[in-house]
Amino acid sequence: MSSTQLKTQLKEAQQQLRAYQARMTHLEALLLHQPRSQDDHHQRYSIFDNLLEHCQIISFDWRYLYVNNSAVFHSQRSQNALIGYTMMECDPHIEKTALFPALQRCMQERCIERIENEIISADGNSTWFELTIQPVPEGVLMLSHDITARKKMEEALHLSEEMFSSAFHVGPAGLTI
Repeated sequence: MSSTQLKTQLKEAQQQLRAYQARMTHLEALLLHQPRSQDDHHQRYSIFDNLLEHCQIISFDWRYLYVNNSAVFHSQRSQNALIGYTMMECDPHIEKTALFPALQRCMQERCIERIENEIISADGNSTWFELTIQPVPEGVLMLSHDITARKKMEEALHLSEEMFSSAFHVGPAGLTI
C-alpha cells in the first residue's frame, strides 16, 4: 500500500474519530441532564443499552453498576457476572493497567479523562480502545470504542515513511522522485 493511500485511510479514520467524539459529547450532555433515579441505575442509563460503543458505570467502590450490551459482548461475560462485582473481582490485573490511574484520577478529582488503551487477550491478540471517562453522580461513566484498525493504519504509515526515508537517505546521490 502506498504512502498516499495510507495517508488517505488515516485521514478517513481521523474523520470517523471526530464524528465519534462529537457523538460521545452529545450523549454525555444527554446523560448529565437526565433526572436522577437512585433506585434503578439501569433505567437511568438505558439510553446506552444498544450503542455500538461500550458503556460502563463504575461506583465509588469500583463496582459495576451498569454495562451496556456492547460492553457485555466484549467482556465475554454475562451482565449478571459483572453488575454488583468490583472491577478487581472481574479482572484481578486491572490495577496494573494503564487504564486504572486514569479511572482513579477521574473518580477522585472528578475530571474527564480521554485515553487510548491496548488490551492483550489471552491468545496474544492486541485490541486498542479509545476511552472517555467522566464523573457521574454514582462514580464514573466509561465510554469506549475499538480503534484497532486506525492504530494498524498509523503503524503501516509509520513503517512506510521509515522505508521511504531509509531508501532516500541510503540510495544513490542522484535519486529522483
